[in-house]
Amino acid sequence: MDNNEVRFLAAEGRYGRFVAARLRPGTDLIGGIMAVCRAHNIKQGYISCVIGSLKQAQYVLPITDASTPSGIRYGDLITIGGPIEFTSGQGVICQSPDGELMIHFHGCFCGPDGQSLAGHFSAGGNPVLVTAEMIITEISGMRMMRRMDPEVGLMMMSLEQGEEQGCFRN
Repeated sequence: MDNNEVRFLAAEGRYGRFVAARLRPGTDLIGGIMAVCRAHNIKQGYISCVIGSLKQAQYVLPITDASTPSGIRYGDLITIGGPIEFTSGQGVICQSPDGELMIHFHGCFCGPDGQSLAGHFSAGGNPVLVTAEMIITEISGMRMMRRMDPEVGLMMMSLEQGEEQGCFRN
C-alpha cells in the first residue's frame, strides 16, 4: 500500500438521544454501560465521556504478533489494583452480525502511585469504586457494526448507510 493512499469506510447519521448515567459502586464498568444502553434501547452510538473511580482496572494493550495480518494482537489481561482514578473513557456502541450489543471502549486512568495508564477495556474486572459518570449519545440513520476484518485480523467497526431496515454496505 502506498503511504499516501487514503482509504476509509464512512456512513452519515444523525444525533439521536443523549443519556446521562451514573454507575453505582460495585457495578462493572463495561457491563454497566451495556445495561444503560439496553435499558434505553441504544443499539449504536458513542460514549463521549466517562469519569469516576474503580476498585481495580483490567485492560489489554496491543503487542507485536507477526502471525496476524496486521502484525499485532491484544496481549494478556493486565490488572492494576486500586483505588483507580478513572480520568477519561470513550467508546463506540455497535452491534455484532447477530444483533448483539458490542462496546469498544478505551480508557485513561491513574493507579495508586499516580502513574497515568491507558488501554482497551472489556466486560468484567472493572468494578466501580465510588461512581462512574457518563454521557452516551445515540446515533440514528446508519448502523454501526463490528465484524472481523480479514485485512487486519481483528473485529473492527463496519458501517452501513441507511436506517435499520433496508441498509446497504459501503
